[in-house]
Amino acid sequence: MTELSRPLHVVFVTPKNPQSATSRYRCHHVAEALATSNVRVAVHAITDTHFTFPAPDIVVLHRLRYHGEADRVLKAARAVGATTVASVDDLIFSPEYAFQVGFNSPPDDPAFYHYHRAEGDDHLRTMRECNAVITSTDFLASEARIALADTKPVYCLRNFLNAEMVALADAAHELRIRRLATNPAAKTLAYLSGSPTHDVDFAEIASSLARVMEEHEETRLLLVGTVTLPPSLERFADAGRVRRHPFVPWRDLFALTAQADVTLAPLDASRLFNHAKSEIKALEAGLIGVPTVATHIEGAGEANIGISCRTTADWGNALARIVEGDAEVAGDAAREWVREHGTLTAHRGRIATVFAEIAARKSKSGNVSATVTRPWRERLTERLREMEATYFKRRLKLQRHWRLLEAELKKGSR
Repeated sequence: MTELSRPLHVVFVTPKNPQSATSRYRCHHVAEALATSNVRVAVHAITDTHFTFPAPDIVVLHRLRYHGEADRVLKAARAVGATTVASVDDLIFSPEYAFQVGFNSPPDDPAFYHYHRAEGDDHLRTMRECNAVITSTDFLASEARIALADTKPVYCLRNFLNAEMVALADAAHELRIRRLATNPAAKTLAYLSGSPTHDVDFAEIASSLARVMEEHEETRLLLVGTVTLPPSLERFADAGRVRRHPFVPWRDLFALTAQADVTLAPLDASRLFNHAKSEIKALEAGLIGVPTVATHIEGAGEANIGISCRTTADWGNALARIVEGDAEVAGDAAREWVREHGTLTAHRGRIATVFAEIAARKSKSGNVSATVTRPWRERLTERLREMEATYFKRRLKLQRHWRLLEAELKKGSR
């Protein structure tokens, strides 16, 4: 591991939800890793009314849109002579971001699309204003270099599990061992939906799932979240072979994942946006000893964890192998891989090296400290934006729930 030559001070600024998965992985986890390498760290949320940082060497702006967020952080960072870093873990700086949203929006309502199109431009502005960029996959780093025309350094720091997650995964692994000892014959295939916008992704593997469940009566399907059940799988729900579970807090997700023999990570590979995604799902399930079967995408594929599928036939073959006896072997292999490559211990050296290189770019000093304050107009504007976004999210979620209710009513009338 590379030790830093002198003590550094790094400040992270998270987006609106400081406890979201993206804030945890890209800010808190990286801060934890730096803290083990002689670095003073602090994490602030952009939603704070005000916060002060005393002359840090580096300020990391994670997923902050320029207007109303990054602009005031950049002003304070420059006042103290800090090197600024834009952090992104999705293709949010490209028109692909708005297209991704558009595919999941009502076709007769362009407002949601236009909002995210402007947001994407704002994220690109933030990247252009910073001194360096950090991404979560090499594919995303390549897209960032293209968007920035290679005008500044771009580094890839992959996602990893921190110490708390390792402890939760180890406890869930013990739970999984006990479950296998009591009911080794049953095979549970789990789809852990991250949001209510993944119907298209799940539909990609519906035919493969139906075929495997038809051929193997011991299989069960666990759906977490409000994903819509495709028509080809409804007969299995009628037979009691489909279980549903609501979203759970992230700490509870490990124990819930231990109920599965394999997790499913389908994605629509025709969308460039999806290829920027990382291997988080495979990491979390893998350390529990649960293998992941996933659509091959460029970003997550770089990690070489899980079973990658490019075609419908690949999905059918992979699921059949898991159900017919490879689940424990594949799960043990995934757990070993994550222990070696997917934890804080494995990544702290790379993180220390990257931040030491970024710190070396600092060329001037500034004030002793600077305070970031949210003007009342910006707070009001942000509140209106949040209300608008909440409205769209709730409407989308209501539409999903309504479809689920209609399906249940239709099933009850048969």
